[in-house]
Amino acid sequence: MRKDLKKNKKGFTLVEIIVVLLIIGILLAITIPSIMGYVSQAKDAQFEAEGRSGYVAAQTLTARNNATPGDTTATITKDTIGEELGDTTTILKAGCTFGTDRNLTKCVFVTKGLGADSTRGVIFEEGKDVKVDTIPTDFTAGDFSK
Repeated sequence: MRKDLKKNKKGFTLVEIIVVLLIIGILLAITIPSIMGYVSQAKDAQFEAEGRSGYVAAQTLTARNNATPGDTTATITKDTIGEELGDTTTILKAGCTFGTDRNLTKCVFVTKGLGADSTRGVIFEEGKDVKVDTIPTDFTAGDFSK
């Protein structure tokens, strides 16, 4: 009778189940951080795309209004960007500084995706790659005036 019980043994032992759960846990510990990194990169790409539309609108406004060299009174705000885009909801805050040759030297945009209270913005700086980063504390152009 004892031999019959051993032959009909079906199922997993507690040790086998624990080993499988440990393997699953290790795999999750490895994959979740990388997945979250991809999600963060995708969100930043979305914010950059929203900010890029604001930057193109700012360039258009600058060219159309023919800002004079060294003009410190010309301002780019969320309202002027919104009018240019025909969409006043995408850009929540905007500001640009101008160089002596009428070019935009630095623009910062807070987009709908980032949220109005965000301390981060999409930053376009002459000669540098666009980035989503903390809004510079010394930035006072446009809607960022202190």
